[in-house]
Amino acid sequence: MSETQATEDYANPHHFDVFSAQCPSRKLLNDVTRRWSILVLVALLDGNMYFRQFSDRIGGISDRMLSMTLRALVDDGLVLHDEKSGEYSLTAPGKKVASESRRLLDSLYVALDGLVAARQA
Repeated sequence: MSETQATEDYANPHHFDVFSAQCPSRKLLNDVTRRWSILVLVALLDGNMYFRQFSDRIGGISDRMLSMTLRALVDDGLVLHDEKSGEYSLTAPGKKVASESRRLLDSLYVALDGLVAARQA
C-alpha cells in the first residue's frame, strides 16, 4: 500500500468519496464550505453563543442568512441548539470541523500576507 493510500484510509476510514455525486459527504461539504457556515463554526470555537451574538461577531450576516445557516448546521449534526436557553454550541464532530476550518482561515491569512507583499513589490 502506498503512503498516500495509507493516509487517505486513515483520514477517511469510511471511504466516503466527495468526488462522487451520490456520496453523502457532498451535501456536508456544501453546507460546511459556505462562507457563513465556516464563520459560524469558527466563532463557536470561542464558546457557546446566542443568536444575537453571531451578528455582533460576524459582520455582514443578515438574520435570515444566519437563521438558514444555523438550521443547516444543526440538521447536519455539527451544531446543537438548546431550545430552552436558545444557546448554540458545537457537537464533537462540529468541534473537529470548526478546528480544521480555523486552520484553513489561518492558512488564508498567511497566503494573503504573501500576496499583498507580492502585489506591492
